[in-house]
Amino acid sequence: MSALSLDPYRNTAETALVGSIALAVLLLATFYLLTRLAVRRALRPVAAMSDQATRWSAAGAPERFGSEARPTELAAFATSLDALLDRLAAVLRHEQQQAAELSHELRTPLSRITAETDWLTSRPRSEQESADSLEAIARAAARMQQICDSLLSEVRTRNAQTPGRCRFPELGHHLAWLSASQDPAGAPEVTVVTDRPLAGGTGSHIDIGVSQEVAERILVPLLDNARRYADRSITLGCTRREGAVTVYVDDDGPGVPETFAASLFEPGRRAHPQDGHDGAGLGLALARRLARAAGGDIALDAEAPGARFEVTLPAG
Repeated sequence: MSALSLDPYRNTAETALVGSIALAVLLLATFYLLTRLAVRRALRPVAAMSDQATRWSAAGAPERFGSEARPTELAAFATSLDALLDRLAAVLRHEQQQAAELSHELRTPLSRITAETDWLTSRPRSEQESADSLEAIARAAARMQQICDSLLSEVRTRNAQTPGRCRFPELGHHLAWLSASQDPAGAPEVTVVTDRPLAGGTGSHIDIGVSQEVAERILVPLLDNARRYADRSITLGCTRREGAVTVYVDDDGPGVPETFAASLFEPGRRAHPQDGHDGAGLGLALARRLARAAGGDIALDAEAPGARFEVTLPAG
């Protein structure tokens, strides 16, 4: 009986195992390198587009990627970047416009304060002259505070997590009192009216889904405008439609010139620049901006006699 050694077979098996492992490692390393190279080459256009979008957004450049011929995935990415750049550009334009409007509007009362101060200090004045100058300075300072408060109210309203609430006609009577107190001698009478209450109203009240402070800052410029042009009377009313409230201010004056209606809410525009009014044409623009920040809007009813502004606000 003879014995056969299995060592050669074991050596062959071990060699084959080591070779297989080495070949597998080599294949994995090769596959990893090739995959990494392919992915890097595929993502190179994405990185380039991202860097380009960053440079454009930092410089506020108007360039966009557009609809050039690209793979489907890159075309969707380019569209998303263009939308993001458009939103950033809109935010930048809004901030620039807001800064320009604030500077433009504050310039008038600040110039008035400077002029009155220089006039007071240039030589001795009588007691009445000094009192008149101090009153003019106080009015100009109050106007500056009103402008700043309106802009701050817009920011707070836009970022508010919980909307406020106020009620009409209480709001209307308070605004009528404010209007009369500014010019008690010659102020046109403000009549406060409401339609019959609809669902959601309590008695003769209508709930408005903004705080009284915000509502006042929206409506006061409209009442100021009505008081300036009304002949005898101003009407401040409120109606409720489904999901919204409309507060309207109308007067019996000459109305808004047809040629000016299209630019009525543009900042710095006035229908009659030489009428002696010391404003800079920003009141209606700020009121509309604040109304839109609160989820509403302001529109002019061109068919109504006189001037009729309708303020749409959320229902309370």
